[in-house]
Amino acid sequence: IYAPSKPSDTFIESFDTWWPGDDKVDIIGWDRYSKETLYPTNVLSDCQNVSTLALNKGKVLALGETGIADGIQGVTNSTWWMHDFVNIFMNDPLCSKMSYALTFANESPDRYWVPLKGNPTHPSFVEFYQSDKSIFAGDDRWTTLMHLYGFGPQGNVPDDDVAAAAADDAADDFNGPGMGQDDDAGAAEAAANADDFNGPSMVTDGDDQLAGKAIPPSAFNPPSP
Repeated sequence: IYAPSKPSDTFIESFDTWWPGDDKVDIIGWDRYSKETLYPTNVLSDCQNVSTLALNKGKVLALGETGIADGIQGVTNSTWWMHDFVNIFMNDPLCSKMSYALTFANESPDRYWVPLKGNPTHPSFVEFYQSDKSIFAGDDRWTTLMHLYGFGPQGNVPDDDVAAAAADDAADDFNGPGMGQDDDAGAAEAAANADDFNGPSMVTDGDDQLAGKAIPPSAFNPPSP
């Protein structure tokens, strides 16, 4: 992945001067942090610049790292995740092609980029999680496909019939995150995951039954005084 920071401000430097070469890049992305009032305009401008380049080069488009500059703990807009994040991209014909986005980490209970329960933006984050416009890293559909196709520590390449059946199952399950997950369960899981401070990690102990599967994030333990 090649992901320069704020590329709408530094496009020539990022994608001409510093470009490593088409043969060395599979995913073209960018990073963007901005103040709350500027974020929607800035991140959309970045995306429109980068998406044109990525699509012309036949590369995957991704938002490598992003968020409100000082964390989302001070944002009071209850619709922020849908209005100022998801729909910014999904309503744009080029940016809607984006395959991946990542927020910054939750540093502490007072400084975080994924909303904690009780934060005004938390309900819209749950709505984002449940939306048919998203699929989160811990979703069962990802772990099934990762295990089948080997996107993980281990995996098997399936024959065409098995692969087709798995793809059909995953596509049929797009009624919210997780296979067969209802809205209430999905909301509860989204809220629980948002309250954690460490993202999902991959099992790498060589266990064939677990290889390639995402495991739940562990709870945040504040440092000792």
